[in-house]
Amino acid sequence: MLLVAAATLPEGAEEPYVYAAASSLAQRLQIEINGGGLAWCPVTSLRELLNAEQENERIIFRRIGYAESALRHALTDYPLARPELLAWLAALPTDEAAAYGMADVVAYTFADLAAEHGEDEYITKTARTWAHNDLADLAFIALSRTCLHPRVGARVRQALYEWSRAPGTSQTLKLTIARVCEPLGQTYLSVALTRLKHLATHSNSSVAGEVIAAVRNLADQDHRQEVLTAVLGWCAEHSQESLTDRERKRRRKVGGMLFLELARPVAPSGLPQILDKRDAANPTSCLPRARDKVVFAVQRGL
Repeated sequence: MLLVAAATLPEGAEEPYVYAAASSLAQRLQIEINGGGLAWCPVTSLRELLNAEQENERIIFRRIGYAESALRHALTDYPLARPELLAWLAALPTDEAAAYGMADVVAYTFADLAAEHGEDEYITKTARTWAHNDLADLAFIALSRTCLHPRVGARVRQALYEWSRAPGTSQTLKLTIARVCEPLGQTYLSVALTRLKHLATHSNSSVAGEVIAAVRNLADQDHRQEVLTAVLGWCAEHSQESLTDRERKRRRKVGGMLFLELARPVAPSGLPQILDKRDAANPTSCLPRARDKVVFAVQRGL
């Protein structure tokens, strides 16, 4: 337990932090320890036990990869204990790690190890819990590091899709999904835009602002034409989807705001950049409502 705790925590973690984490793991595994806490192993013997060195009351692993291999060994060779180990890892960022300002680093470890072992349910469940507790940065770490993973990525992306379409999804989780769609869109642009579209459909002003920021960033990263085509589709008055009037109005509003944002930059020619390039959008080929927005933007000099 002590070795697993030390290997899990960031290099340089203070010894009291390691002991607190190991104690919480022992409690989760229902392992009895002699004495009060981890008294069976004096602090002075900790570095020898872990094959580590002590530097200013911190534990330092000098052997490259030693800590990571120890933790992966525990998860691989003790499959019956794996659920409890992952649950312990998921709890650390809001427990001992938070107290020592290392929550983000431990969240990275949890996400990577859970993905390696195909535990997508742990990832999505933990990310949803973190978001529910307004821990947006931790939820972002868990989802952004796993949404492209070869083993669990497809199921994490499916969870993002379901959450983006559910009106009851928490505000923090919606904002997190919008942020996750930026790294997701670098590999799966249409997948990211679909989730952003559904977020726009069920948005308030805060979520709409995050959606707009994410779409603009994707457009600025060599995806302008694809993004513009998708945004024009959001502006359509009708679609094959079954939406309420309110939902359709929200989506069209966000789409219109996004189009005007994309049309704002002006090229040296005096035309909006989206009409000035070789692959520029052709207003006459746009949907009727979207075509009106293109003409309006040109007339206003946006």
